[in-house]
Amino acid sequence: SESPHPFTCALLAAHNTVGEYQNGRVVHGGSGGNGMVTLDSSIGNEFSHEIGHNYGLGHFVDGFKGSVHRPASEINSSWGWDSETNRFTPNFSQSDSGNDRCLEEECQSPYLGKYQFGADSMAGGDPNYSNRFTFYTPNTARIIQNFME
Repeated sequence: SESPHPFTCALLAAHNTVGEYQNGRVVHGGSGGNGMVTLDSSIGNEFSHEIGHNYGLGHFVDGFKGSVHRPASEINSSWGWDSETNRFTPNFSQSDSGNDRCLEEECQSPYLGKYQFGADSMAGGDPNYSNRFTFYTPNTARIIQNFME
């Protein structure tokens, strides 16, 4: 089980670390929990993912039902907001792959038969569009909200 942040506020220390050793340079990262986030990169899914551990999130929260973005007509649908362009950003890929999004042998058909839905940050998701971070599904956002309250 993941270790949620041990204190009552969501203050986190995020850092990138690189070690120079006799056998070469090593980038350390991929660790989150207990108020710290150690990253290979400060942008992308890793940042969103490791911060999620600080809110008590594990991997693949509630399986397919909780980890895969869905169409607006179904539970677990969400959109992001780009505050620089004042536009909503969808929860599906902008590339026309036609691929289903599958997890645990369950699949979500692509939007309009073309655009693959995203996965939650805790389920190996990727940033979509101009956003540099991965959207959480409403399922994991609810858990984060409960932590904040």
